[in-house]
Amino acid sequence: MKVLHIITGLGIGGAELQLELLVRHTGHDPEVVTLYNAGTVADSMERAGVRVRDLGMTRNTEVSALRRLHRIVRAGRYEVVHTHLYRSQVYGHLAARLAGIPVVVTTEHSVGETHIERRRMSTPIRALYLAANRLSGATIAVSDVVRDRLVDWGVPRDKISVIPKAVDFSRVAYDPVAGAEVRRQLRVAPHVKVIRVLGRLDPNKRDRPGRRRGGARGVRRGAP
Repeated sequence: MKVLHIITGLGIGGAELQLELLVRHTGHDPEVVTLYNAGTVADSMERAGVRVRDLGMTRNTEVSALRRLHRIVRAGRYEVVHTHLYRSQVYGHLAARLAGIPVVVTTEHSVGETHIERRRMSTPIRALYLAANRLSGATIAVSDVVRDRLVDWGVPRDKISVIPKAVDFSRVAYDPVAGAEVRRQLRVAPHVKVIRVLGRLDPNKRDRPGRRRGGARGVRRGAP
């Protein structure tokens, strides 16, 4: 089955890495279109044999980009179009429906209390999101929190399925050689215990100034 995944960008990020994991392990024939920024994750996908195309958008409102995307979708004869993140849904759902794609699915990776994809949840943004969402057959939320926020926004609860994020532990398996090298570089003695934390410091990870998402429990939910 031919599946086209459409995503806003392919720099390093949670949604982008989830898509990379999906196309690496899918049993279908995937291709990927990014609206812009075919970065590091795009390179990794291509090394794995997945075709990636960059739509080359330079601004959020670009009608010509919709025409280019529609041509790609129509020419590809895809059976499924799967969109990821807000902007790709707006463009991807419309292009897919205009091309007559029988199955259109969307995954929402991150919805904050006040922002979605770095945009404040204003009335116009909410209206555009819901209009685009009506063009899809199903919505996947990566957590119960994301599902509940989508429902609060107006997406029908019975349209949403929760599929938690996947983790490929083989990519973060302990490497004693690399570990020894890091200890040498940091001048950490072999007997000293080291706890490693990997994350991204980003103001967007806070839904409200001076407040972490959901308090102590939200640190886990909001972590990249």
